[in-house]
Amino acid sequence: CKKKEGKEYHKNNKEHKKEKNKEWHKNNKEHKKEKNKEWRENNKEYSKEWRENNKEYSKEYSKEYNRNRKVKDPLFRLKCNIRNLIGSSLNNKGYSKNTKTANYLGCDYDTLLFHLNNNKYGFKYSEGVYDIDHIMPLSNAKTEADIFDFNYYKNLQLLPSEFNRYIKRDRVMTLEEIDTELKEWLNKKPC
Repeated sequence: CKKKEGKEYHKNNKEHKKEKNKEWHKNNKEHKKEKNKEWRENNKEYSKEWRENNKEYSKEYSKEYNRNRKVKDPLFRLKCNIRNLIGSSLNNKGYSKNTKTANYLGCDYDTLLFHLNNNKYGFKYSEGVYDIDHIMPLSNAKTEADIFDFNYYKNLQLLPSEFNRYIKRDRVMTLEEIDTELKEWLNKKPC
């Protein structure tokens, strides 16, 4: 009877149960981490055998999956690119990433994508021919705080890859200077 009542309760209270589970996992991260580690230690053979029998879930499969997803999903590509961009900017200066990417950006990924796509030139991140440019270049960062500030989403813009890599590069330019040079470059560029 109790088992039947439990099933019925679970069936009628899925959302409540889901929220409770989510809350428990959030409050018991260390406990969960420890239990997972313990399980892996006690089931090494099972894990090894499972990986051998399920090669489609291997790293190569994951890489291929991510590659395909980046092509189809611009928001996923943005998430991956911005994480790598921020991580490498910190590593290049000898620091390590110690907070979530959204904390560096000062916004969520949807807001960042909207910000990048909402420019006066009509550049769209999903078209794939644009770079995410730092208006104040990361090469000017002297401290970890500078890197944090320069990765704020308002310091990011979309620029055509060729223009960003060969014309603007790491130069400090005002928005007006960027605008002037970009317009000149767009007018000279063959269609």
